[in-house]
Amino acid sequence: LPNLISMTTTTDIGDYLGEMWNTYYYLASELDYNGPDDTTLYDANCNPIAEVPHEYSDDVCIEGSGILADGRVINYATTCSCGRACPTGGIICYVELDPQLYPYGMGSQGNALEPLRSWAVDNTLIAPGTLLYAEQWDGINIPLVDGLGGFVHDGCFRADDVGGWIQGYHFDFFAGTQSLHLALESIHPTSSDFDVYENPGKCAYLAP
Repeated sequence: LPNLISMTTTTDIGDYLGEMWNTYYYLASELDYNGPDDTTLYDANCNPIAEVPHEYSDDVCIEGSGILADGRVINYATTCSCGRACPTGGIICYVELDPQLYPYGMGSQGNALEPLRSWAVDNTLIAPGTLLYAEQWDGINIPLVDGLGGFVHDGCFRADDVGGWIQGYHFDFFAGTQSLHLALESIHPTSSDFDVYENPGKCAYLAP
């Protein structure tokens, strides 16, 4: 009986992938910045999208998706030759998204990002859409911040995105908002280690 329980539990959480370390990202909000609108954001054809504070331009190019003060949601489209250079290098142009379909931005497969569930991963290690289980997140009480959280996490996630700096056994946890990101840092700080499993049966409800 003990062996049967052990086998069932192992199957339920999936196959061990390895130890991975974390960072966080979020939907950058223009409303978090009070500076003058001194920087133009452009679409992939170098047509102006919005005038924003340069600090916000820096934030949204790092995070990859953002919400403008007027409620429009923008997302990384491509590197381009127009606009302000990103602090991490290169110049980013954006695409406007339907905020009803993509309230928190778009992942790498045209999917909607889901706060507290979406991870950006290295697709040479983890295929897009793969369900993942992180043992150290299971049972964690997620605080209610900006209308997100307020529940006990079950450790289930999905490979929804990629990033230029996400390589190997590194995942970027989509927190949803900057404030929630900071709250999560007090639980599992950046560069913490996690035991991660792929294709967990207990997480089947997150299947794309």
